[in-house]
Parts: sequence; structure tokens; C-alpha cells
Amino acid sequence: MTRATAHEVVRQVALLHGVQVYKVHGKQRSKFMHKVRFEIASVLRGMGMSYPEIGRAMNRDHSTIHVLLNGKARNPKLYINDNPSTTFARLLAGGDWRPTT
Repeated sequence: MTRATAHEVVRQVALLHGVQVYKVHGKQRSKFMHKVRFEIASVLRGMGMSYPEIGRAMNRDHSTIHVLLNGKARNPKLYINDNPSTTFARLLAGGDWRPTT
């Protein structure tokens, strides 16, 4: 996977959430930004990227990405979608990122 592809995923997921890319790379720690970053990391991990590669794409340390995706304090209600392949398929199809119920 090239960094250009990873950055395109960051850009597309940020766009779907109505967030500017610089905020994904920034220091804001709100629940909403945490959800957006989780979604991006999930998609990139689902595409086979390593934690260091995801960290570089999101301007984060690889250990931060590891905790984001596998943390002990993970609250399932906090996350938008736990199925990165479904999210990425919807993203590629130009559809809605929200999970179907």
C-alpha cells in the first residue's frame, strides 16, 4: 500500500464525517474525533496496513494506533462501525459510511 492511498483514505473518511484532514492530524481529543480516527484506522488496518504505516498516515505513533484499535477501555457504543471492510466497500462505492441496522 502506498502512502498516497493511505492519505486518500484519510481524506475520504474525513470528508464523509465532515471533518477537515488537518483536524485528523491535530491534537483534538473529543469523542467525535476519536470516532473519526478509529474509523480511519479500522479501514487502513482492514486494508492490511501495519500499525507504524497507519501511524505515519495519521501523524500518530504506532502505539497510539494499537491502543486505539485494541485498547482495554474500548466502549462498543462509542464506535461508528467495527467492520472496516464494509465501511471501505461503501466508501469506494460512494455510499453512506453509516452501518445498516
